[in-house]
Amino acid sequence: NYFGVDLSEDMLKVGKRKYKKIKLICGDCENLPIKNKKFDLVIGRGILHHLPNPKKGVSEISRVLKKASYAIICDTTKNFLFTFLRKFAKKTGHFSETHKSFKKNELYNFFRENNMLISIFINFTSYKVIYKILIMI
Repeated sequence: NYFGVDLSEDMLKVGKRKYKKIKLICGDCENLPIKNKKFDLVIGRGILHHLPNPKKGVSEISRVLKKASYAIICDTTKNFLFTFLRKFAKKTGHFSETHKSFKKNELYNFFRENNMLISIFINFTSYKVIYKILIMI
């Protein structure tokens, strides 16, 4: 079974048209409307940098994962090139002041604080990273 959460009703409509076999609900990633320890795998793409409290988002990921499960998280990391590109992109209206970027250690700490071990770190480009995280709770 597959399950998806998005805050945007418009994105959920797109998802429902495209992925008919996935249960999609409207929800806040900092307060997931999901029972504890429900999933074997959570995949999050480009979520954390949008959240007002990314630590709470990571805590929610940890809460809904079963013991010895995985999370695959893809998000941005802060570096010179990304900082420059983001400043340029703000002029286009793509990024607001609420968008965040993180140092690699910041992201590591978000997961460590929730008893999550980063087992793989992959830097795909200068600004996208993927974490494969084993839940050690």
